[in-house]
Amino acid sequence: MALLLVGIGLGVTPLLQGARAAGPATVPEQESIEAQIARATASGKKQVDIEPGEYRRGSVLDLSGLDGFTINAKGVTIVQTRLVQAVKTGASDNLTVTGLTINYDPLPFTQGRVIGLGKTSDGKPWMDVRIDAGYPRPDKIPSRVSVYDPALRLWRSQAYNIPVTWQDRTAGVVRSMGGAWAAGTGDIVAFAGQAESGPDIAIGVGGANNTFKDVTLHTAPGFGFQNRAGEGNTHLDNFRVVPGPPPPGGTEKPILTTTWDAMGFGWVKKGPTVENSTVVGAGDDSMSVQGFGTAKVLKADGDTLWAAFADGFRNALAGDRLQQWTDGPTASIRSIAPEKDPAITALAGAKADFTYKLTLDRPSPWDAGTDITNLDRIGSGFVFRNNRIDSSGRGFLVKARDGVIENNWMRGVNSISVTPENSSDANANSGGNLVIRGNTFTGTLVSAPGGWDSCQVGAVSFDPGSASRPLYPDITIEDNVFQDIRGTGLNLGSAKNVTVRNNFFQRSHQTTYPATKNRCGIPMSSVVYVSNSTGVTFEGNTIDRIGPYSVQQVTVDDRKPSGISGLPGGVKVLNPYLPVKAASTYTISNRDSGLLLAPAGGSTDAGAGVEQQSAAGGGAQRWRLSPTGNNTVRIQNALSGLFLTGGSGSAVTQQPRSDDQGQRWRLLDTGNRTAKISNVATGSVLGATDPGPGSPAGQWPVSGALDQAWKFTNVSP
Repeated sequence: MALLLVGIGLGVTPLLQGARAAGPATVPEQESIEAQIARATASGKKQVDIEPGEYRRGSVLDLSGLDGFTINAKGVTIVQTRLVQAVKTGASDNLTVTGLTINYDPLPFTQGRVIGLGKTSDGKPWMDVRIDAGYPRPDKIPSRVSVYDPALRLWRSQAYNIPVTWQDRTAGVVRSMGGAWAAGTGDIVAFAGQAESGPDIAIGVGGANNTFKDVTLHTAPGFGFQNRAGEGNTHLDNFRVVPGPPPPGGTEKPILTTTWDAMGFGWVKKGPTVENSTVVGAGDDSMSVQGFGTAKVLKADGDTLWAAFADGFRNALAGDRLQQWTDGPTASIRSIAPEKDPAITALAGAKADFTYKLTLDRPSPWDAGTDITNLDRIGSGFVFRNNRIDSSGRGFLVKARDGVIENNWMRGVNSISVTPENSSDANANSGGNLVIRGNTFTGTLVSAPGGWDSCQVGAVSFDPGSASRPLYPDITIEDNVFQDIRGTGLNLGSAKNVTVRNNFFQRSHQTTYPATKNRCGIPMSSVVYVSNSTGVTFEGNTIDRIGPYSVQQVTVDDRKPSGISGLPGGVKVLNPYLPVKAASTYTISNRDSGLLLAPAGGSTDAGAGVEQQSAAGGGAQRWRLSPTGNNTVRIQNALSGLFLTGGSGSAVTQQPRSDDQGQRWRLLDTGNRTAKISNVATGSVLGATDPGPGSPAGQWPVSGALDQAWKFTNVSP
């Protein structure tokens, strides 16, 4: 989610029907959790052990006023029987909750399988979905639609505000029109709802220094855990957001946990520590530190400043520090009050209701029109370590500074996305002084390009934004493993003073990436991409091989970057060339078409072109490889004895042996006994014009398309 706006809907509808969630029997004369806590506090205790069992409730458990208190809820399951918030802590400080499990009955979503696909007469796509047994069948199906690969249980697509209607209520069949798409029948589809009233969250936390340990959340009507008020410094240890059991009457495991983000932190002074925790199947981002956003200076007069803040949540308190750029001046707020003077609020436009008058501890360093941020409400100092994230959305959305992300296993559309999301000319909502160390990032079906038209491209992505100066200073990215990423692994945009060291990119670009556009025009065929950045150093990074859908290891956009050092040796390909046996005979098949390379028409004439053919077993479809030094080979046709030769333009022919560099080729290893066949003279690679038999082969600049990858099969006697 772009913002943690509690209680604001996204075109979805709460589910008010469903079956009872599985769990232990409710104790007949069960004392309420509130009563057990009240009894403990009345006797002066600072800890209570809640009686184990299932507590079916329809209201929020209010833990306000429990400073320095510990609630041991091991063996306790709260089942919310209404789609409302489950737990809130209010302004409690130093509160500890352990062992609690939370689920909802009814579930805040429903799910099913695609049973039909088609288009309307005017070309609009639709899909019919049969709701799984046991899952809710509300009058109105929610309009937030996600389609999943049934084997990988990962997004194929997601869309909001999609018309969904009942086609056959008795049979449980609904129709979704447009937006999210399915690959075929059998795909899993989730329709995600939200709270029926109140905040769209399960657990809401304020105050400072609160701890949730060994807590399990199975689902939530919106956000799972949210800390958007107070001083922060929240600690989550072994906090598990994981699917619960199938609902009664059902056999299909829930595809979703939270219908929106799993964990979100925003507008607090000290960021959280999240460790040893798990998120599976979140409906959106798994984890986010939301920063503060931008305030616009409307007027400045000495030590008085008027500013329009982003909304009613993100403002400031006396004592908070303001700043534009991380290396620029700061000013502390001595007093702050809403401004109602129409002459001032008119300057704020749509933000008139969020206009404040501030008295500073110094003359304002900023003039009217300047974007500033609140240093003490951006969640700085966060730690995210030893966690496992296995969801389709963004793994970790970062808009805060001074953070450590280490030793996590993460799968998401972006494992880490550092982005301001909202444009401003300030270090607002942007992460600097970050350490990203020792993590494993692995791909999803839509990994790297993202699921929308954004600049958040890459498994680890620094969104270049539109600011006049770099947004992300002082970044260290080291000792990480990027595994099975379908597009760009690392996207460094608008960064300054960056060290990229000892990272390993494994099996990159082995599978095609979706043709998702991004408004920044970031190429997804490079393992690493650098733009709008300065002072970037590469050292000790390795790529096991350049994949068939990749062009090169690093692309540097030369329009703005400066001070880029350590290339090319700082990002080294470990297996650049396909190993072959000297004087051995091979068939060479195109990875896109599966057809074999041969002289056109089986010709033995010098100057004949080459083409793709169906396998026939003749000598024309066999080639001998002879090393020629410097990791190059000659490729000789077994029937004609002539040599594959790259000429001018796209021409590739067979010619008598010569010393022409056009007869020397490099086999650039792309994995699985496949290679790009690169001509030494031209630098172009062998490709096919069409997947059909008889289509010509030629040479073109490397594109990352599969028709430029060829499989070598040894057929020597």
